[in-house]
Amino acid sequence: MALTRGDRYFTADYTPYNLTAWGFADSKRDATTPGHGSMLGRLILRGLPGEFTDNSTYAWFPLQTPESMKVFLGNLGTADLYSYNRPGDPPVTAIARQYNDVRQILGSSQCRPSYGDKAARVVSGEGYVGLANRVSFLLSEPYHRFFLASNNDAESQRDQREVLRVLQASPDQAERIAQYFYERTRKLIVSKSYTLANKGVKYVDIVSEVLRYVPLYWTASELVCNRETVFSNVSDSLIGLIGRAHT
Repeated sequence: MALTRGDRYFTADYTPYNLTAWGFADSKRDATTPGHGSMLGRLILRGLPGEFTDNSTYAWFPLQTPESMKVFLGNLGTADLYSYNRPGDPPVTAIARQYNDVRQILGSSQCRPSYGDKAARVVSGEGYVGLANRVSFLLSEPYHRFFLASNNDAESQRDQREVLRVLQASPDQAERIAQYFYERTRKLIVSKSYTLANKGVKYVDIVSEVLRYVPLYWTASELVCNRETVFSNVSDSLIGLIGRAHT
């Protein structure tokens, strides 16, 4: 008790101002999660993605044996919602190091987004009916699916073409978008790069400091409010929201 009261992270610094509104809400106990309010399962799934299924008792109740948890969860009437199998080996990660390899993979119809199955649970079937009703005047055909979560190549490509058609309202729009991404990427690389012992070599965290910000800048400045400043905590919140999908 004394340690908790004396820890500034749990007292004076524990505010939405310091954690952002999303972070403050995310740190709260949620009794509706599979762990019945446990934070440990969320930390395990986020820290070890792909190691456990999202309903594994090994992840949500790591301090209990699966056999005992089956009894406890049976008393709660939720035993059939969990998996009691021992986790297997995580999937092997294939690393593409060459530009041509990355281009071939991303252009292949067999390339599937890793978050597709999780996204489909949130937005599935006619998931965008409400949105489609509001923007139907922009689309040449009804748009009722979330193409990023689709495993149907024909439907996915059709929906992507519809989105691109709206974004590329004029013949030169594609070139303008490409030029914006090029200039913004170059600007961020220059501003975020740094040197270490060898002053002749510069380093940059290309994913964390560049790639995740470029789409946000483009969306904010070109689609939403013509704003040139994208605060880092906005991006951090969006990245955190994506991370929550693992739970």
